[in-house]
Amino acid sequence: MSDIVRLVVFQLECHPAFFRDRLVYLEEPFVPKSYNFSLSFLGSHGFPTTDLQEICKQEYMKWHIKRLQMLLKHPLLHQNIPCIIAFPEGSIPIDCLKMLRDFVASTNSTIIAGSHTILESIEAKKIYSSLGKADSLGKRHKYNHDVNFVFSGNKIHHQKKQGVSPLDRTDVTSLDIRPVNLHSIPINIGDSIIKMVSMVCADALQLPKIKDDYDLVSIVSYDSTEKHFENFIGTQVENSKVVIYCNDGKHGGSSINLPLDKRPTSWFFDGPFNGKLTKGDALLIIDIPSPISPTQVGITNPKPQMTVKILGSITYNDSIQKDHIVSKEISEIKNIQEHNVDGFAKSRTLKICQL
Repeated sequence: MSDIVRLVVFQLECHPAFFRDRLVYLEEPFVPKSYNFSLSFLGSHGFPTTDLQEICKQEYMKWHIKRLQMLLKHPLLHQNIPCIIAFPEGSIPIDCLKMLRDFVASTNSTIIAGSHTILESIEAKKIYSSLGKADSLGKRHKYNHDVNFVFSGNKIHHQKKQGVSPLDRTDVTSLDIRPVNLHSIPINIGDSIIKMVSMVCADALQLPKIKDDYDLVSIVSYDSTEKHFENFIGTQVENSKVVIYCNDGKHGGSSINLPLDKRPTSWFFDGPFNGKLTKGDALLIIDIPSPISPTQVGITNPKPQMTVKILGSITYNDSIQKDHIVSKEISEIKNIQEHNVDGFAKSRTLKICQL
């Protein structure tokens, strides 16, 4: 009997944990369109913004940590089913790494922890040391500025971003271009092993060289459009690979892609969704069998390939749009009790309540 692996995408809009030249996004009250519209820019011109930047960072981190803690309490992540959980690029600051590691240690899960810019502060070195990565991340890096952590069981993997995107370039960026070399990470799923290749944004766009065979690819990005990755994802799927793509909620387009049988109709993988999340904070969870197998052809009754467990938006009590009110009402409708619980029964109940 095949085991089940649960693929989870948390598409979150975040202040990315990037340090780009003189711009520190975590210290801004909002994500600026450019450096000229930031507190960092004002500070470079002599304005006393240091205290204000620290307040912005502390307030955001307090809220963001609470948000991550609540998301990781979702019931579908605690059903003793192996989960592979992806967060967007830049969504996991260094201060949150220990929390994710502790979650993985207490559950049967794997977390792809977005990415952050490698730091050299005393506090950062302590965190890297606690993760056993002080030596490999404690030096200055000519090419690698961002790093993605993957927590799986009692293993801690780190993948440095090797490709340089236009937003990563500064006036002092080297002219040298190195090839992107990647390797797979083994993930234990019951009696089987899934080999996953973890990529950070531009790594997937520069003809990466993958040293060994693999079953699944994860891509985290902070990109204005997911279309940049469509050709790469399509090639992987055509070669019977599963691809988890997780983009920032500001831009959307996150998806879980797998070689599907084209015969049955799909409300999610056909239009209008086409398997992609729209802009905004959202959660997508899909179960697939393990070991991962290609599409079965020439069979009248092929085995099921996937089950969409949940597709929903993530709302917040302090949202200016008050969209949490809609979520609350939907939850109340869901909990309406009827002897014969179906859509018609709930509709009749709602009409009676309106009267």
